[in-house]
Amino acid sequence: MIVDDIQALTGQLARDPSSLVFLPLAEALRRRGQLDSALTVAEQGTVRYPEMAGAYDLLARIRSDRGEGDLAFDAWTTVLRLDPDHVGAHKGLSFLCFRAGDHARSLRYLEHAVELAPEDAALRTTLGRVRELTGAKQVPGFTAPAPDPLRALEAEPGYALLVDREGRVLAPFSREDCVPLRVDRTLEEVKWKEGADLSSLAGKPVRFRFHLKNGRLYAFWVSPDRSGSSGGYLAAGGPGYPGRIDTVGRAAAGAGR
Repeated sequence: MIVDDIQALTGQLARDPSSLVFLPLAEALRRRGQLDSALTVAEQGTVRYPEMAGAYDLLARIRSDRGEGDLAFDAWTTVLRLDPDHVGAHKGLSFLCFRAGDHARSLRYLEHAVELAPEDAALRTTLGRVRELTGAKQVPGFTAPAPDPLRALEAEPGYALLVDREGRVLAPFSREDCVPLRVDRTLEEVKWKEGADLSSLAGKPVRFRFHLKNGRLYAFWVSPDRSGSSGGYLAAGGPGYPGRIDTVGRAAAGAGR
């Protein structure tokens, strides 16, 4: 039956590439285990419909099935950017965080999912199990205070962490061990409590994740030394720079003040 459905849906999509039939087609391929084909269809769908949360949710589920945790994380993060109350994205991110060992964050995503779908008994059961596994306990009679509306206007500290291709956190470069940042300037060094530098990760594929609230990140780079130099081109140069390539980092920033 699924094979017949896939053939019919494939024909429909071929006749009308802009059709939303890519959603059930990619899902049918995913359920059948044809993940490469499902990925192709889903990716083409997100290109045609870049503002459709459901398309990125489908892409995230396919990525997760393929074991591509970090790419699944990116896709589900995109879903929440488009639809902050998407239950499936919160559930998916909770699963990925739990698998990566970030249990506290996993619990937050799952709690939000339960708030959005309180009638989902299976979801509540899962939340109870995760709380039990993580050691989180609810205090009887406790009600969380209402959020202060003015807090939403305040900038909160930023954090960074490093993960591998599967989305697993690379110790000691975790969010919890990152020294919080709350600055409005360039050339600010990101530090971790235990990791003096990134030399232990030399030659390994890694991805950086930045967590910001009411803030923006303009750019980042990995410097070869403590100067903070980027090795990048500077167009016409600037005060304190010996040439058109940044080789001095913070020393030039100080000279320009």
